[in-house]
Amino acid sequence: MDRNQAPNSEKWDFSLIIKNDNEYNEIFECVKKQAQKLTTFKGKLKNKKDYIAFTNLFEEFSKNVNKLSLFIFLRRTINNKDAEIIAKDQEFSFFVEKEEKDLSFVAAEQKKFTNSYIDELAAEPKLESYKQDILDIKEDKKHILPEEQEKLLTGAGSFSRASEIFSNLSTSELVFESVKMPNGKKKKLDENVYSLFMTNKNASVRKQAMLSVLNAYKKHNLSIASNYISHLKACDFFSTSAKFESTFERRFYNDKINTRVYDNLIASVHKNLPLFYAWAKTRAKIMGAKITVSDFSNPLFALPNKKYSYDQAIEVVKQATAVFGKDYTKGLESLTSGGYVDVYPTENKEKGAFEVSNHEGKQFVMLNFVGNFDSVETMAHEFGHAMHSHYSEISQPYNLRDYNIFVAEIASTVNEILLMEHMKQNAKSTKEKFAYTEKLLDMAKGVIFTQTMFSEFEYFAHSKINQKQPLTFKDLNEKYMELNKLFFGKNVKIYPENAYGWSRIPHFYRPFYVYKYATGMLAAMLIVKRIKENPAIYVPKYKQFLSAGCSEKPIDILKFVDINFETEESFNEAFELYGLWIKEYKEGAKC
Repeated sequence: MDRNQAPNSEKWDFSLIIKNDNEYNEIFECVKKQAQKLTTFKGKLKNKKDYIAFTNLFEEFSKNVNKLSLFIFLRRTINNKDAEIIAKDQEFSFFVEKEEKDLSFVAAEQKKFTNSYIDELAAEPKLESYKQDILDIKEDKKHILPEEQEKLLTGAGSFSRASEIFSNLSTSELVFESVKMPNGKKKKLDENVYSLFMTNKNASVRKQAMLSVLNAYKKHNLSIASNYISHLKACDFFSTSAKFESTFERRFYNDKINTRVYDNLIASVHKNLPLFYAWAKTRAKIMGAKITVSDFSNPLFALPNKKYSYDQAIEVVKQATAVFGKDYTKGLESLTSGGYVDVYPTENKEKGAFEVSNHEGKQFVMLNFVGNFDSVETMAHEFGHAMHSHYSEISQPYNLRDYNIFVAEIASTVNEILLMEHMKQNAKSTKEKFAYTEKLLDMAKGVIFTQTMFSEFEYFAHSKINQKQPLTFKDLNEKYMELNKLFFGKNVKIYPENAYGWSRIPHFYRPFYVYKYATGMLAAMLIVKRIKENPAIYVPKYKQFLSAGCSEKPIDILKFVDINFETEESFNEAFELYGLWIKEYKEGAKC
């Protein structure tokens, strides 16, 4: 649907953030004045009264900065060729970069705080919501540099544009070869409709689509590799400059996650690869042919050939999540009441989907809704993010609302699993029921196994740079192919072009994010299992999880729903459930 033809309720209403250019300018001027006033606290933070005043002002400053940032980000998302908003983005970026340097004195002064003064601040009632952040200064001091060095590092960060370069290339400049359909006609391919081609019943269509995308990235392999390696070097520079041993250590430190969680994930996935191989073998048996890597998205159990309107999709998601009660449903209705969801794909709009919040009670969701079941699934996922933000923001003070990235993918995946379970329960035939089991297994393939494979790839890449070992485009391609062979097993045919698959993954520009998709799905599987077995106990526990924000360490927040990934027990329980899905699928193969 053309953006101009879509109803206003199905496009973002930017006035919900900032009403017009006059208000934008007013907020920007206010932020500039607040920033100037913040710098007057330099040298005064050892005084408790001044520290309290600085903290209060900085919170108001942050709210305004987030408002401007969100406005610009969403405007750029729907049209990355809008010159006016690009100019605003650059102007705002220059301002933020300057203020980050101007406020580098904060870390330098905190480095000099005595532990007794930190304890005094933490005990101050006016700083109650900042207590844990203040106590964390004791450990953070190890990684704080002298003021001039902090200022230089902050300024240097503005030159690290690898993610932006990749986004521009993948969104607007890559050219994909069209796919020849069985009727002889050619269809245009891009990332937004890629999934439609990959679920096509015709093996040639699927293969063409995969190779078309991979070959587009292959043509830019050297440039993308150079861009990614520069990103790796930047990450290593900033991490080691802050006295971390590596980017890996820094990311886990910042996320407040013990690296045992990562080790347990890798070990558990490797141990359970035979289950994945068994699924591939069953698929090959049903197909009656050797399975290739482009065949996994092809549904062997057909879903109903149904197109969903946007309103119908909303209703399905509401039904699937009804177990959470009226307050959850009311939250979904508020989200979809108008202006908070940008629904349809349009020219120059970013691919994919996401949810973002202003941390003041407003959540915005981007979709590229095309009316198939995958679009409904994506909606359920992003609405899960939105409701996580919703509960967090009505339950926590401003600075504790933004939940930790480690738990960020759990609520979204809970919604996806609930959607599949809802569709299974309402299936009109046994084969349709198995089709949704197949969707669950396909999700596990993409989220648990593939994301863990991604994580091993980026660990390899970051480690090479951290250890000052040579790393080239050839090394990246070979390592990615090696991992593909390990994860897919001997019975799956892999194309030589799959070696270039790493180069289309945007999350590699967010170091050590992807493993959280895998832990997120494993946690979501356990949450749904617990809710199904005992909703009276676990629905309230789950809402406690949703409402926690970052008020506690993420590993402790997961314990609200009786999950602990610092041991192997929770991993083992989740993979037992995965094994039951495999068993159910094998039963379906007999139909």
